[in-house]
Amino acid sequence: MKEFTTYEEQVEILKSRNLTIEDDVIFIETLKDIGYYNLINGYSSIFKDDGDKYIKNTTSSNIKSLYDFDKNLRNIVYKYAMLVESRFKSIVSYTFSKYHGENHTKYLIRENFDKDPHKEENIAKLISDCYEIISICSNKDSKKYRQCIGHYVSQYGFVPLWVLIRAMTFGDVSIFYANMKLSEKVKIANEFNLKPRQLEIMIKMLVSFRNTVAHDERIFCKRLFKDALPSTLKIYDYLQIPRSSHKVPFVGRNDFYSLMIIFKYLLKPLEFADFWLEFDLCREQLSEINPIINKKILREMGFLKNWRGIKNFKNLSYNQ
Repeated sequence: MKEFTTYEEQVEILKSRNLTIEDDVIFIETLKDIGYYNLINGYSSIFKDDGDKYIKNTTSSNIKSLYDFDKNLRNIVYKYAMLVESRFKSIVSYTFSKYHGENHTKYLIRENFDKDPHKEENIAKLISDCYEIISICSNKDSKKYRQCIGHYVSQYGFVPLWVLIRAMTFGDVSIFYANMKLSEKVKIANEFNLKPRQLEIMIKMLVSFRNTVAHDERIFCKRLFKDALPSTLKIYDYLQIPRSSHKVPFVGRNDFYSLMIIFKYLLKPLEFADFWLEFDLCREQLSEINPIINKKILREMGFLKNWRGIKNFKNLSYNQ
C-alpha cells in the first residue's frame, strides 16, 4: 500500500523523475482540482521513457494539456453519441411498431422476436426488463417516474414502444435490436447502409464508448476487448489500413479510430463534418506538446498516416 503524501511531496517526487514543473503553486492547485491519481497516473505514462523517468523537457503543462484534450474529447463523443442514440431509438421504435402494434401487452411477446432458440433466455430477460421499466416509470412514488409512460398506462392501459423507448437506455435498445427478427433488423440497418450484424456490433461498441465517457474515464486511448468492428467494412480498404496475414486491420477495430469509423457510418454527413471540426479544434490543445509525443498520442488512438482520409469516405447512406 502506498503511503499518503502531501501535495508538496507529490511535487518533489515528480521533479525527482525529471518532470519540469513550471510553477509549484499553480501545479498544486491543479492537483487539488483534479487529483494526483487522475492526472498523473491517468495521463503521464505516455511522457515517460522505458522506466519511471519522464522524457527530457516534459513539463507539467504537457500532462495537463493531454488531460484537457481528453476531457474535451469526452464531451464531443458524448454529444455525437447522443445524436446516434436518438436516431437509432426512433428508427427501431418506428420499425418494430409498424409490424407489432402499439400495445405493449401484445408486442412484448416471444413470437415478435428472433426465432433463434439460443436467444430464448436473452429474449425472456429483455421482455421482463421492458415490463419492469413500464412498472417503475408508471409509479408516481418511484424516483424513475416518467409522466409520458404514466399517462399512457392510466389513460389507455398500454404503452407504445415509441414512448417506452424514451425510458430505455442506449444499452437497452442495443439489446432490443439484437433480438429483433432479422427481416426487421435488415430494414433498420438499410437506413445506415449496413448489414444487420455490422450495425449491431457498431451500436454495441458505441454504447461501450459512451459509457466510458459517462464514467469520466480516458477515451483517447480506450480499447474495447470484447468487441471489434467487422474487418469486412469497405472503409478499411479506402483508408489503406494495413492488414495482418489473416486479413484483419491492424488499427481501427476497437480503438478510438474505430469510434471515429462508427461515427462516419452512423452520423449524417453534416453531423460528421461538425464532429470532425470540433475534434480538430480539440486537437489544438496538444500543439504545445513536442511532435514525438504527439505522434505517440495519435498511435494510441489508432491513427496511421492516412487517418484524415476518413473525412472523404462516402457511406452512401441517408439517400444522399
